Amino acid sequence: MNARMPIELEVKTLRTASQLGMNLTEAQEERLTTLQALDEFRRAASQNSLLISEQRRRWHDRTIRKTTFSPGKWALVYDSKFGYFSGKFKTRWLGPYEILEVFDNGTVKLKAFGDERKDVVINGFRLRLYNPALSKEEWIERLGVPSPSLISEPEL
Repeated sequence: MNARMPIELEVKTLRTASQLGMNLTEAQEERLTTLQALDEFRRAASQNSLLISEQRRRWHDRTIRKTTFSPGKWALVYDSKFGYFSGKFKTRWLGPYEILEVFDNGTVKLKAFGDERKDVVINGFRLRLYNPALSKEEWIERLGVPSPSLISEPEL
């Protein structure tokens, strides 16, 4: 069954209008009002679509975290070999690399390791800040938990 537009159910030709005994001007006016109603409906639907897409864009932009890179910090580089993922527990992040310079357009200059290589300039979207693993003492210091030697044993 084919879908029909609302205008198809009305008078299609002048011959049909004359057979049904309809006035030609009334049939034309009816057809014009139907077309105008369809145009208004289409305009309202496109405005709603634009409004929803704007709301989705604003929501998406709010959820993106801004990362700022500064020279001297360390970063991981995303390995963007499309379609290649060597295993379940393998990482896609390479590095860490030291950040040498940050440019205005979002690119970052990284220090390359090895004598043959030059320093590499990479798009900031492919980078993630590297947080080195902390020792037990650094965790205790950062969290403010007293060291075990300061905690007294309960007396029995």
